[in-house]
Amino acid sequence: YDDNKCDNNDRFHCSIIIKNNERKIKLIESSGDGFIRIWNFHSGLLLNKIQVGTRLYSICLWNNNYLFVANEKCSMNVIDLEKEKIIKTFPKEAENEIFIKIFHHPIYGKCILSQHKDETIKLWVKDK
Repeated sequence: YDDNKCDNNDRFHCSIIIKNNERKIKLIESSGDGFIRIWNFHSGLLLNKIQVGTRLYSICLWNNNYLFVANEKCSMNVIDLEKEKIIKTFPKEAENEIFIKIFHHPIYGKCILSQHKDETIKLWVKDK
């Protein structure tokens, strides 16, 4: 890997496979160009391309229905995978995320942990 020869758009790539049933399997991928691409896993057909912002650093799946996307300049976004569109943008406190992870907290239940360029880590808890 030579950083000088690598295109910036190829540096950040994440993918997730969603299996709704045996016949409907999707591949969700992100890359440095700021797009989420949704593919039919079996046919390789591009189903949709959603622009989220600039460089995408991290994606994670919530209940097979929602995709959380962390990117360089914009806030954290949530994509409804059934509607295939952005349904929520988190507030300014979510800016400059470089990593997000969904996990189960013993007190709060299912949560999101985010790491930011300013070296902070934030815990996001679902409103009751």
